[in-house]
Amino acid sequence: MTSISELTFFGTPILFFDEMESTSDYLKNTHFDKPRLIITDNQTYGRGQYGKVWDSQCAKNLCFSFQYFPKNLSIEMGYRISQSMALGLVEIINGFIYPDVSYIKWPNDIILKDKKVAGILVETTISNSKIEKVIGGIGVNVNQVDFSDHLPNASSLAKLFPEKIWERSQVLYAIIKKLEHYLGKEFQEDYQSIFNDNLYKINEPISVVHSNEQRQVINLGVDNQGYWHLRDQDNQEKLIIKSSQEIVYLYV
Repeated sequence: MTSISELTFFGTPILFFDEMESTSDYLKNTHFDKPRLIITDNQTYGRGQYGKVWDSQCAKNLCFSFQYFPKNLSIEMGYRISQSMALGLVEIINGFIYPDVSYIKWPNDIILKDKKVAGILVETTISNSKIEKVIGGIGVNVNQVDFSDHLPNASSLAKLFPEKIWERSQVLYAIIKKLEHYLGKEFQEDYQSIFNDNLYKINEPISVVHSNEQRQVINLGVDNQGYWHLRDQDNQEKLIIKSSQEIVYLYV
């Protein structure tokens, strides 16, 4: 099997580092004028959504980031970036675990057997009302089986499917090919329907904290702008969530 350091991204060799603080920060602070993918065995300050730390054991998982330059992507269509990345991850993971199925927890966590196994962070550079550059960070828990107590909902492919042999390079190769497929479409396709088909607990009751209040809501799915729609079970109020900062998902 090809080693991780021998893989390419849009024909460009990926850059492999034994250790670094953050693959996304490296791309933000280093100039590359072509698509580029950076991966490390040990990310000492991995970042999740809104400053959360992505905790990963050295040489056990996949921690990587890529940069891509869309040709004509408006700010309003920016949500399609994370949608396509999440769909790509679900498709790849499902290919390895069939007949089991993974799901997307809005907006961009990957859930398998009610545990988080992967996450996505998307950052963009804007110019003239267009998205000029995308930096996408992806973390996939592959072979880590021990998680700290403050991550009770975290798990990995190896922990959930210990009977399988999980080669990180094989998983990464599959993800890269899927990313190239989705990115090559330039986000022109509408993924609303397929995204909802893969959404975790769609049309089911879930518990969230919204406006500092715990609520029991029905997950109605996303609309054509990528916003998440919920309905309060007590008063039937409809909630439209535009940012994950507005809400906390409770695993109960």
